[in-house]
Amino acid sequence: MKRFALFLIIIFSNVLCSKASDFTLMPLKIDYLGAASTSKNIIAYGTYGTYSMTTDKGKSWDRYFIGDYGEIRCVVNGNDTLWGVLDYGAIICSIDHGFNWTINKMQIDQGDKFLNLVADDDNLYIRTIYSIYKYSKRLELLKTFTDSTIYASYYQKDKYEYEFNNYNYIRMFNFKQSLLLDIHYINKGMGILDKELSKLRIVKLVDLDTIKKNLWPSIYGIYQFNNKIVLDISFNLYITDSTFSKFEYLFPKVKYLNHGAYNDSSELNDVVGNLFFINDKLIAQNKEVNEEPWALPYNKYFNSNLNKMGLYIIDIDSCKKKKINNMYLEDKYVSHPDNMTQFAGIINKINKPSIIFEDSILVYVGVSNMIFQTTNLGKTWDFLSYNRGSPKAILNDSTYIFYNELSNHNDVCRSDNWGKIFMASSIGDSSTYL
Repeated sequence: MKRFALFLIIIFSNVLCSKASDFTLMPLKIDYLGAASTSKNIIAYGTYGTYSMTTDKGKSWDRYFIGDYGEIRCVVNGNDTLWGVLDYGAIICSIDHGFNWTINKMQIDQGDKFLNLVADDDNLYIRTIYSIYKYSKRLELLKTFTDSTIYASYYQKDKYEYEFNNYNYIRMFNFKQSLLLDIHYINKGMGILDKELSKLRIVKLVDLDTIKKNLWPSIYGIYQFNNKIVLDISFNLYITDSTFSKFEYLFPKVKYLNHGAYNDSSELNDVVGNLFFINDKLIAQNKEVNEEPWALPYNKYFNSNLNKMGLYIIDIDSCKKKKINNMYLEDKYVSHPDNMTQFAGIINKINKPSIIFEDSILVYVGVSNMIFQTTNLGKTWDFLSYNRGSPKAILNDSTYIFYNELSNHNDVCRSDNWGKIFMASSIGDSSTYL
């Protein structure tokens, strides 16, 4: 609660009541941990029980509170019912596209935390620090599985970057009658756990020719592409079979878009972690230095580069790329996520989309209230929200200004709508310098 008090501004609302005065505490400075969608709405969920939601396909976003200050670690959609988990051991559910939630506190072992969630037609599978819990959708505990192989590990990457407890080895994916588990690097592979939670099999990945230089292979995603199963293993893509006994590099040229083994960018500068599928198309998200004339003085001033980012369709057979629509040209001041004395823009914080909606809306969320999106597959880009630093001013009860006072930094983030959305200062804007 002490940390909570340090990083919140309190909005008092709903004051009138027949017999007593009530108020709602709405956190303003949060970290988004992921995104989910129903057929109607997109939500970005995060710390302090808070989430943002768009009901008009990204045209506007509003801030909501579920009624509990736990960290919303994961939300998934099952036939327009949203299921989620709070870190301290609660299952949350919304049947109205994210407007209202029920909160169900479950019994878990002392010191354990809910970290990830997979849902199928009948059951919920929750990954914790130490175990996998299987619940029915009536929230009956059916079984648990505990094994040291699947333990998550805690890390605090940067005390200025993360205000929440972060963990490695918590990814989990649904595949037919199994759960695919990212496991600790010493096991050099992935775990395959049947949904009866009775048998764990370890598939070694370290011996793959195309990732020999990567000592700690991890799984980052699984896709169905042209009736084939494709695994993202340490940012490389492999075709595999249903038993995960054979792996074939997706591209005929083993150096193409290969990360780790060959360190060959193959015509694209930086696509590490940024390959994903939209229906039958493989998309690469590439970062380049912004060398527009207006950007060069700022690159020199900050001793770092403004960047630009674009989307490309990749032809797998020919290993050729085709640009999609327009580049995003970075023009907002954002501190470097790791080195607190350097400037870096928002592109350095972006990997693959947090959610893809209706094949053209790509939403990226992250720490420090970050929301970045394109609603038309790259024709236009919107850096909507970012908030770093501490509160310095409240103007007219609706405008909030946060300022980062760390050495050599001067991020200024401002909200003009009661904290629903914060905006980082533009490069060259006089408000960047205080």
